[in-house]
Amino acid sequence: MSASPENILELAFHLYKNSKNPHNREAELRVVIGRAYYSVFYVAKDFAGVSSPTRTHSLVLEFFEKRKNKEVYLEIYEIIKKLRDGRLEADYDLQADIEESFAEDSCLSSQEALKLLGELKSKQSS
Repeated sequence: MSASPENILELAFHLYKNSKNPHNREAELRVVIGRAYYSVFYVAKDFAGVSSPTRTHSLVLEFFEKRKNKEVYLEIYEIIKKLRDGRLEADYDLQADIEESFAEDSCLSSQEALKLLGELKSKQSS
């Protein structure tokens, strides 16, 4: 069985909403932020047709950034950029305070990006 991006985002929401262990909460929030980012990244990577083993994350961002003349691409670019920046902070800056609200926003932003990507995919198919 393989996981879908929606499953990954569902896990992020579940961790955010249900796990309130005060001793591990910040670590959990860091995981939530990372999972929220990757749930979108996988779909965006496939949509952009990026298969490079190097610079993959940058290439995905560049794909959406270069299509800024289309409003929905700009919106997706901005969401992915914000999610990526948050993931980098959560993964690499252990001194940063990770707020509950940022983890929640990461989940909600990911949900919106997946919706927008789904709509773009549908338009391409028709």
